[in-house]
Amino acid sequence: MAIRGTEIKIQGLTHRYTPRSPVTFNRVDLVSPPGEALAIIGRSGCGKSTLLHILAGILKPTEGRVLLDGTAIEAPAPRWVMMFQAPHLFPWMTVSQNVGVGLSFGRWSKQETQERVTEAIKLVELEPWADNNVQDLSGGQQQRVALARSLVM
Repeated sequence: MAIRGTEIKIQGLTHRYTPRSPVTFNRVDLVSPPGEALAIIGRSGCGKSTLLHILAGILKPTEGRVLLDGTAIEAPAPRWVMMFQAPHLFPWMTVSQNVGVGLSFGRWSKQETQERVTEAIKLVELEPWADNNVQDLSGGQQQRVALARSLVM
């Protein structure tokens, strides 16, 4: 069986929000090979979310760089998705509509979009609620909708 995943390489990563603000983290180095499970843990305010924002390309480091499969991350890219702590769903949409919203900006046909949405909803075990408004779901179910929206990309 082939190993799936992405190599994450962090080289000399330093971040501060402004030149006068304290260093969020300093000279971080890390290599995570494809297929490795990686957990980022730490106390509140230590820079976990900042690191994830840099990995997603939505925040630039002060120094250093991040490589995903050898490619430097300098901006958000459709190949990489980020799932936030809060689900950030569109409350007026159904589960299916929320899952497929990102695909509506892409190159997929209506049929391909529907197939991908159906598959993602099945993966997170929300098929019975596919046509329900997301406001009808529990918090955990809403998180699974957000996960499906990330997976569908």
